Amino acid sequence: MIINFSVDNFLSFDKNVTMSMVAGRERKHANRIPKIPSHSLRILPIAAIFGGNASGKSNLFKALAFCKRMVVDPVDPLEPIQVRPFSLNAERARKPSSFSLIFLIGREIYKFSISVNARIVVEERLVKIKPYSETILYRRAKDRISFDPKLSDIDRLSSIFKKTAQNQPFLNNFGSHNHDAFQPAYGWFKNSLNIIGPDSALTSSVPFTEGERKNRLDTMLACLDTGIDHLGKRPVKIEDLGLPQDVRLAALNDLREGETLLLPSGPHGWPILLARHGNEVRAEKLTACHSGPNGEEIPFDLEMESEGTKRLIKLLPVFLELGTQQSMKIHVIDEIDTSLHSMLVKNLIDNYLDTCSHKSRNQLLFTTHNTLLIDRQILRHDEMWVTERDAIGATTVMSFGDYKDIAEDKDICKNYLFGRYGGIPILVNGDLSLKEGD
Repeated sequence: MIINFSVDNFLSFDKNVTMSMVAGRERKHANRIPKIPSHSLRILPIAAIFGGNASGKSNLFKALAFCKRMVVDPVDPLEPIQVRPFSLNAERARKPSSFSLIFLIGREIYKFSISVNARIVVEERLVKIKPYSETILYRRAKDRISFDPKLSDIDRLSSIFKKTAQNQPFLNNFGSHNHDAFQPAYGWFKNSLNIIGPDSALTSSVPFTEGERKNRLDTMLACLDTGIDHLGKRPVKIEDLGLPQDVRLAALNDLREGETLLLPSGPHGWPILLARHGNEVRAEKLTACHSGPNGEEIPFDLEMESEGTKRLIKLLPVFLELGTQQSMKIHVIDEIDTSLHSMLVKNLIDNYLDTCSHKSRNQLLFTTHNTLLIDRQILRHDEMWVTERDAIGATTVMSFGDYKDIAEDKDICKNYLFGRYGGIPILVNGDLSLKEGD
């Protein structure tokens, strides 16, 4: 779970902006707030980020996505770091961009911080936070690094660092190695932090192949008025997919009998399921099955469905996972409302929150324009955030819980729309008339 996230000098963020997921003193919905007894913490299971267009909502999403890419994606030593500092201030544009994440893994808390410019990693640090102390596992400053003296095999770690490019985080290079002290943090970025944009592809084949989850997915599609009875599959010729030879060979080598691999970028952007049967790899395409006038089953290719239905099919596996107590993933969704009705999104959020408890370890962060969610029956004040631009064009971020006297506000949605909390478009006086002149 994310406990705290800070970003400084990146895109529309000028000075340091921090978003804390630590629950405040508010008592509303206290029964669904996860508790971390070892550190005497309560962590919010959800954060809804509101704001006008171009206020910086999506830049929070992009900042988290940037952190994940820096840690997980392969690095070309000859390529510049794709970082964009705050550009409305010439002096800041020459400074490094900085990011900091405090996150929970099981019962352990880590803090990863990094500062970069287009050429190099300027600073980097990984800290393990204990209930009453902190241990700096490593601290990097440009081409120098120091390790916690209690770590084993420091000589090997130093050797790995010598092979780390200047534009590469040490935690990224460590990903191809193995050390008990760092593996949890690297694994959290790779496997637990899930970044979902409006155009993101499906990433998991589980809800489309496993019995119980597939049944739940089909039930949800039917309940949400999509017109789809269930999802099906139809075989396609693997040679018609235009897959590179190395992808086909990798599928044949990596797949075990009965396993299914999801290729997220099939024709029309929809995934293809590959399954191994003996020495043969077979391909299947997902279909949406509707009922005809006589009750017959009529399969449609997914690209024939509405944009909203396609978006829903991509998001439902996320909500199915959020409702699974065994899962410990953080899903960050930009523009959750894209192509979806506001009531449908509200229903998904309500159902997710119904699964949350003191023992939950899932988390959902999303940006939205859906004002139906500005409701204390759904969200606490500290779970609602608002972004807006200040006088110099920089993004500021505040929780509704930070506003004075909001506890007495009987209609926070109405007052939000009236501009009391910011985060709404400011229309400059001018001629917005669509009428042609005489």
